[in-house]
Amino acid sequence: MYTRQFTLFDGSSDQSSTFTSSSELLADAQDMSVSISTLGPGSYILEGTNEDGLGTSLTTFSTLSTIVVAGLYAVETGPRWVRMRRDSTDSQSIVQLRYRAP
Repeated sequence: MYTRQFTLFDGSSDQSSTFTSSSELLADAQDMSVSISTLGPGSYILEGTNEDGLGTSLTTFSTLSTIVVAGLYAVETGPRWVRMRRDSTDSQSIVQLRYRAP
């Protein structure tokens, strides 16, 4: 079993105008969590899809969870790809996704 961590938003000024993270391939993840650190209020939407995504663009995402308070959250596994969207009011948040796979 191995653990991987992705930084979806890093809180830098370079990402201050980025409101949708890149899509991350999870494939066979067994445990997944999202950590959000922010200085102010904001809304975060974790989205997932089971599209192939290898060699084609991802077009259909569904909402997995909406988060409105910073913290550490366990997320139900299952989607092949995930991404995070955030409000335009929170441009300095740090969002990390961690998962374990066999």
